Amino acid sequence: MLRNYASENGLKLVCGVDEVGWGAFAGPYVTAAVILPPDFESELIIDSKLICKSKPKMVKAYKLIMDNALSVSCCAISAKDINTIGPQPALDKVLNDTIAGLDITPEFILMDGNKYNPDHNIDYTLVAKGDNTFLSIAAAAIVAKYRRDAYMVKVHDIHPHYGFNSSKGYGSPKMYAGLKEHGRCSYHRTKYVDSWQSKKGIIVWIVRIVI
Repeated sequence: MLRNYASENGLKLVCGVDEVGWGAFAGPYVTAAVILPPDFESELIIDSKLICKSKPKMVKAYKLIMDNALSVSCCAISAKDINTIGPQPALDKVLNDTIAGLDITPEFILMDGNKYNPDHNIDYTLVAKGDNTFLSIAAAAIVAKYRRDAYMVKVHDIHPHYGFNSSKGYGSPKMYAGLKEHGRCSYHRTKYVDSWQSKKGIIVWIVRIVI
């Protein structure tokens, strides 16, 4: 079972924060912040990359979090904004927006990852592989992934050429085939697609944006 940082440290309001979508070719970053009760325990709440392999468990875990959390905030930032302001500034913005969206101010924040630029005065720590260590971070990752996955399925209905319903915007054979045949759409991220095209030796003289 993952650890409850609040109960371990005699705190009441510890917020776990995580993002989903950092390495994707397309779609938004989705971030979530979750404050769980200090006595919360559940073997169902695990690393979102593992639990998502079972859709029924993912749904059950999501409902468990939403029913038991003291506060939940979830935000997204679009591929357009990521392209405009850059990957890390976009991530910092949506992480800060998510924390600001909590209806309870946490005593302490556990942030998954190794880089973050806060715009608040709340004490925090960065935890590498935090979603496989602490319950609150794992819960945040599950909320973010559940909502982002659902969104990318809807994007697939608009742009069915890239396999967004299965890859959720991450690199995949169908994604690469769609890029070669149809070019990029407005949900793609410029930096990732340009890098892939450069490595593949694909020269694009005119970039066609499918809206």
